[in-house]
Amino acid sequence: MFDYFYHQILRKTIISFGTLFNNITIQKKDDSDNTFSVMKVPIAYGPTQKFLARLEQQSNLNRPIEIQLPRMSFEFNGINYDAQRKLTKGNINISGFNNDAGYITSAGNTNIYNINGTLSGARELNQNGNNLRFRGTSNEEFQVYKSNATAVQVPRVRFETDDTHTSVLELQSSAPTTFLIDAYDAGNAPIFNVDGNGNLFAVSKSFLIEHPSKEGFNLRHGSLEGPEHGVYVRVKLDGNNTIELPDYWLDLVDEDTITVQLTPIGSHQNLYVKDIIDNTVIVANSALLSSKIKCFYFVQAERKDIDKMVVEYPRETPTI
Repeated sequence: MFDYFYHQILRKTIISFGTLFNNITIQKKDDSDNTFSVMKVPIAYGPTQKFLARLEQQSNLNRPIEIQLPRMSFEFNGINYDAQRKLTKGNINISGFNNDAGYITSAGNTNIYNINGTLSGARELNQNGNNLRFRGTSNEEFQVYKSNATAVQVPRVRFETDDTHTSVLELQSSAPTTFLIDAYDAGNAPIFNVDGNGNLFAVSKSFLIEHPSKEGFNLRHGSLEGPEHGVYVRVKLDGNNTIELPDYWLDLVDEDTITVQLTPIGSHQNLYVKDIIDNTVIVANSALLSSKIKCFYFVQAERKDIDKMVVEYPRETPTI
């Protein structure tokens, strides 16, 4: 029906390509290399058929004219489909993504990434229930940093910042049964976790520091553990029979769980706890010849501001 036709996209493509040559000029210079004439080269748009048809209509195109300008023309011999530029389901154009100068654009022709790899603006990714995974086959790392990109060890994930932020990492659980952290060993056995209430569960708890007196050594201590959330105070009495407990113990501990250990200093003393009243411990000496009180004390109690610890419970229980 038609010998040929122009599609709007093809027309725009031809014009876009032609603009690459818009600023071609011819310069004339004298013997001193000074430019004394600049002539712009115009572009002729159109297919070969149109040019041939013009020759048939008027063959004497080379008739004498006052000024003859240089001209250029180009011709598209064909257009091939580029599968790499096909839009994905997310309308992401991945053209040029395999080279250093590549960038991703959206279907709305908005650059998501600049040519140097930086984001062109704030972005939010909504996966609608789909998984987003990054796989590393060697020692690749994922890093978010502010000023220092040098890791101390070889981490898989690293975060670094300075005083422009209030914290390096923030975790939030809207449900107590949703754990903030779960950690497992190579055999999928739990190592430690932190539940939505901030409770830490671990196989063991200890501190590890550089040895304060032995060069080249570390010092490690394990935590004292028991079937309760306990607190303690310890100092010594000398010439006084009253242990003043901290003021905050009134709201922190259960008074009925207070226990006291007394260790005489210097000589034997028949020391005992006479009473626990008004956030104080009254100590007495039952010796017949002396009422002297000089001792170390160690007072312990269980916290009442939180639930009592459940010592034994079924493994399937999500949190306690």
